[in-house]
Amino acid sequence: MSKLQEKMEKLVKVKKIEKDITLNSEIALAEFNFNKLNLERDMISFLKEQTLKIKEVTVKSHTELGKIFFETQKKLSNHKDGCFEEWYLELGFKKQSVYNYINRYSFILENMDKKILIESLPLKLVYQIANPNCPSELVELVLAGEIKNYNDYLTLKEPVSKSEEIQIIDEINKNEIYEVQKKVDIVIAEKIEQLDEKKKKKIYSLYKEIEKLLK
Repeated sequence: MSKLQEKMEKLVKVKKIEKDITLNSEIALAEFNFNKLNLERDMISFLKEQTLKIKEVTVKSHTELGKIFFETQKKLSNHKDGCFEEWYLELGFKKQSVYNYINRYSFILENMDKKILIESLPLKLVYQIANPNCPSELVELVLAGEIKNYNDYLTLKEPVSKSEEIQIIDEINKNEIYEVQKKVDIVIAEKIEQLDEKKKKKIYSLYKEIEKLLK
């Protein structure tokens, strides 16, 4: 694909993002418990409409801010003097917030087929799955619609994190065993070299027998 085609595709994606926000109302309202409000049905319906309006305004502003920070960071990427950070701090934005905006915007660009779902989800949840360090299993579950709120995400995140820790520990143990084995092999080789030829031949023949048994 040529650079011109890549630019055109990115431009199309950006234009799609900038269109009016379309939310999945069921997902967008799922984080709110309207049943605990002691109100009549028509008032509950009114509150749901107002909630969706607020959600649309919030989502749109976060997407626009993400676009601004994303483009500015890219433009200043060749400047290694920290001017990007200095700029947004001067505007009153915290580092975590800025990178939440950027990651979310990038995540939408990468998953345009899931745009409505992503924008309908709670912002806290989207910030988690948009983080490059988020486990891919959890990202897939959210995009598949199996995780719809932040609490469910946290419940599933803990065992996944522990599983990753176990894998890291196993890898460390494997490396330690390998290093110990290398040291043992060196010691054995040195000891064998000190033996007479008759004993050496006997040991080598035993090695061959062991190799046959292991095949």
